[in-house]
Amino acid sequence: MDALPIHINSWTPTGEITYTNTRFVEALGLPHMTFEGFFAAVLALVHPEDVERFRKTITQGLRAGDAFGVRYRRSVDGAFRWRETRFEPRRDLDGVTVEWFGLAIDVDDDVRMQEALSLAQANLARASQGRKPCRVLRINCS
Repeated sequence: MDALPIHINSWTPTGEITYTNTRFVEALGLPHMTFEGFFAAVLALVHPEDVERFRKTITQGLRAGDAFGVRYRRSVDGAFRWRETRFEPRRDLDGVTVEWFGLAIDVDDDVRMQEALSLAQANLARASQGRKPCRVLRINCS
């Protein structure tokens, strides 16, 4: 899992981190710690405009106990890049969450491509509104 170009971690419901792949530790420069400490360190790298939504989504998702995800910007080498984080619970036979699995992937290129496409579509719509409508020729085919 260390070879995958994603960040992976898992932790118990009590906050004990059970696994963090090497790419995640290296990217964040963090040693293993409790989930609260880990979350605080990650939160410090989140774009200020995304912090509250990021915190709220994760807090509510963990409380609800269902799979969830959030898209946000995180500082990478001094620049902000879009990331998507997803969380999935592992449950025992009684349905009790016994472990959480999380992953984070870089989606910056996808987000920027979508933004460029949306801008191009908006520009095309504006340009087409500025032209006179084409005249339709009516031809009698009988």
